[in-house]
Amino acid sequence: MTTLAPGAAFDFTKNLAPGLLVTALVAMAAALLGSHYKGSMLLFALLLGLALHFVSQDKRCGAGIQFASSTLLRLGVALLGLRLTINHGITVGWQTVVALAAGVSPSLGIAFRVVSAE
Repeated sequence: MTTLAPGAAFDFTKNLAPGLLVTALVAMAAALLGSHYKGSMLLFALLLGLALHFVSQDKRCGAGIQFASSTLLRLGVALLGLRLTINHGITVGWQTVVALAAGVSPSLGIAFRVVSAE
């Protein structure tokens, strides 16, 4: 079992902080540009990310940017999907949700068996 000592947590945070600050700055700048120019915040974030790609090559920022672009992005997508699923589930009713789960579960089971057999 792995335990996380306070010193290790501090080192983990210290390694990620510069990159996370850069990603937060890009997100805030994209939000500002999107609201000011009435454009897509996602488009501005992509353009800023392309323009600032060189920052990810810096040793101090690389770990935090990698963490934000993988772990935090996946978490955000999962939370967005969960919110949509709950909202749609409430809208269509529990019977439809059960029917969808009954239809999707065997498909996933078959897919996992095929993948694990290889």
